[in-house]
Amino acid sequence: MTMPNTTLTPTRDGSVRRFWQLYRKEWREHFSQLNAYIVIAVFLAIVGYSFTTVLFFQRSVTVVHAVSQAANLMILIIPLLTMRQFSTERENGMLELLFSCGCTELELFAAKFLALVTLITVMILGCLSFPIALALLGQPDFGLVASSYFGLWLMSGALLALGLC
Repeated sequence: MTMPNTTLTPTRDGSVRRFWQLYRKEWREHFSQLNAYIVIAVFLAIVGYSFTTVLFFQRSVTVVHAVSQAANLMILIIPLLTMRQFSTERENGMLELLFSCGCTELELFAAKFLALVTLITVMILGCLSFPIALALLGQPDFGLVASSYFGLWLMSGALLALGLC
């Protein structure tokens, strides 16, 4: 029984396969290091503290303050996530290896972008406990909550694209 070829091979029709292999490589790099978990934990702790403070001290049943705090944190966190994406590849010699295997710059950029969007999505999904807590305490406007989280996700994606350029 032969094992399937999972290496990056320069084929004409394998660009989608190469993209998903690059994405898995980038995703593993993010989630195999402690840095991603520290960033997620710090983000959730700061946003959770902000949400709890507004909820209990101001007696306001809203998630808008927590989402705006998360947006401000994203402005600070996203450069930390994006600034070493290509420089470490270049230092390790991996960039030349990937290009010699037939990977294009677009495939590499898209894989790095999608891996970072996955990381940001995990961070934002961690904040979904706040609307659930609000639903237990009152009647929040779930349209406003959903649009706030979607806007935060879109803003984060735009910041990621700017950071990777």
